[in-house]
Amino acid sequence: MKFLKGFLISFIIGSLLIGGIASAQIAGGNITTEFWKRDGDAIFPINSSWDLGSTTQRISKIWADDGDFVTVTLGGVATGDINLNGNAITFDTDDDSLMQSNSDDTIDVELGGTKIWQFNTDGLWVNATNDGFLIDSVRDFWAFRYDSGIGLDNTGVFFDALTDGAFEVKINGTDIIQSNAGATSLNGGTLNIGTNSSTTITFAPDGTSGELTWNTSQNRFDVPDDMFLSTGQKIMFGNTGRFIDDTNGVLNLDSSTNIRLNTGAVVQIGDQSADLDYRIDVFGEDNTGQIIWMEDENYFDIDSISCSDRTIYPPTNQEITAVGNTITVTSTTKTLSTDGSAYTLTSTPTVADGVNGQIIYLIGTDDSDTITIQDAGNLANSGLALSGGTNFTLGESDVIQLVYDSGLDMWQEITRSDN
Repeated sequence: MKFLKGFLISFIIGSLLIGGIASAQIAGGNITTEFWKRDGDAIFPINSSWDLGSTTQRISKIWADDGDFVTVTLGGVATGDINLNGNAITFDTDDDSLMQSNSDDTIDVELGGTKIWQFNTDGLWVNATNDGFLIDSVRDFWAFRYDSGIGLDNTGVFFDALTDGAFEVKINGTDIIQSNAGATSLNGGTLNIGTNSSTTITFAPDGTSGELTWNTSQNRFDVPDDMFLSTGQKIMFGNTGRFIDDTNGVLNLDSSTNIRLNTGAVVQIGDQSADLDYRIDVFGEDNTGQIIWMEDENYFDIDSISCSDRTIYPPTNQEITAVGNTITVTSTTKTLSTDGSAYTLTSTPTVADGVNGQIIYLIGTDDSDTITIQDAGNLANSGLALSGGTNFTLGESDVIQLVYDSGLDMWQEITRSDN
């Protein structure tokens, strides 16, 4: 009994001596050994070289009240995960520079209390809570936020986001390009398109298409599609004095000097529309003039003509092959020949109807194969009012001049020459 009592006393004294370093407690049949010591408000391991956990024996949780901080120094390569659920890693003493997860799949970075970056499933927002842009890793684009932009250098080249769907490009503080609601404007300066080859701009809205090509070999623009010019607008040539415009439904070709038609082909007026007359109006300072092509009548109607040189009526020939032939009046000067016989015409009318005031010249070509025309007094309905009611025989070089009176429906003789 004395031996047992002495052993217990020795054990208790030994435990008290070691209590500051490690202790053993007997509780519920388990023995827990402590290897920590307390020094003021700090807790230290008994041996500074000891590890906290191991690769096979790990500490599951560390509990700390809000406001407590743990400083961890990692030496070498740190592996494994650090999981924060609704908490932050702070980088200063006043808690306004930190990295935190404020919701599922979202990480914020704050500096001085301002959210600078936000990572989420869409990508990276820069200056997310204020103004900035999105680097979208899913859809592969950058999106601007209001009143923010990207500077390309430190001399003033800047892309500036204005509002939703609008941006501008500034150089040295001056707006150069603005885009808003589908419209893009260039505010001065020069826009260079292409390099040293022909360049085509293609417009393809709503399934239609149009092109504008700069042709370097010809030094010109090629437009393979229609162009529309609004009423009252002009196509200018050189200066304001030469232009083409459409005013009040009239196409105007205006020039301060001369207009020249330089072509070896035919200048055509009209498109062969039926029953349509064509008119050319000339407006002088005090007087006007007109040239009208009378489609149905087949002649030009001109106010008046003054010829300083000569007037030429190129002749056409008509062959008479029977007494019933009618002389046509498709030209002012008409030569008459036959098929080898002489004829006294009995056709009514003998000369086709003309236009009121029209003048014709009939010329014979042979003294043997003559052609005789008859006055209406000798041949009813011949349509000829010949001088003295006398018929006229056209031999070689013989000429008779007639004028048409539409009121009488008659060709009246002006003069005759029996040569």
